[in-house]
Amino acid sequence: SLVQAGCYIRKHSHINAGRYMTLFTNRRKDLWEKEDAMIKEDKDLKDLHDSYEMTGSTALRLSLEDLKTRSPLGMKLLHHTAFLHSTEIPADVLSALSKTLGYEPVFECNEALHQLTKLSFLEKDRIASQHEPDNSLFNMHDLTQVVLLDSQSLEEKKQAATTNLMILTKLLSGGWDKIVKDLTHRPYLLAHIESLCSHAKDLKVYDSSLIELMTYLLEYHMYHTREQRTYERLVKEIDDLLKETTDVSPLV
Repeated sequence: SLVQAGCYIRKHSHINAGRYMTLFTNRRKDLWEKEDAMIKEDKDLKDLHDSYEMTGSTALRLSLEDLKTRSPLGMKLLHHTAFLHSTEIPADVLSALSKTLGYEPVFECNEALHQLTKLSFLEKDRIASQHEPDNSLFNMHDLTQVVLLDSQSLEEKKQAATTNLMILTKLLSGGWDKIVKDLTHRPYLLAHIESLCSHAKDLKVYDSSLIELMTYLLEYHMYHTREQRTYERLVKEIDDLLKETTDVSPLV
């Protein structure tokens, strides 16, 4: 997948990685058909594809197999981070995930993060981390996230999304003033919340944590940004979700 993506972007120079991701997400079948035809027709691209297909796909597969052996927790964290935004993934969220998954949240999580960075699945964002003295931030490749999502069954995806929703909801809980303070101090969390909520809705994971997390977003925009359009959009989305959800806390 990564090799074909490189070939496609190389031939169509006006396509960047972000545009490719949009095509991959929305028109994956058509894109793969075009890529297969392109590689068969263009000798130079076929040679490039054949030269790197073994190394690219094999390297990813071997790295994942290596990770399973070295760190089962690292493998689980990797699958969960596929639902978040690809940049500025906070270590405290990964620590909370580790604890929820039944692992020791400090030493075992640190060892898992060591293996994930060693195998280049995660990269520490040293610039962003300078502004978070008590918390490291990590980046991962967005195409790796797509591959990881494709490797999970529907039930595995739903379980991972449900766990992530619970973690972020618990992290931000404490009243609207705490929510505004946290999201103002850590604005990168907004992208993670948006990404996770989008995945959850696509998977039809309509539970109370999803409603609660979206309510936190609503409160942030209502009391801080005061963006009328965003506020109205969230009100409508929450209202639509409430019609689909039966397990809703009375506090939501």
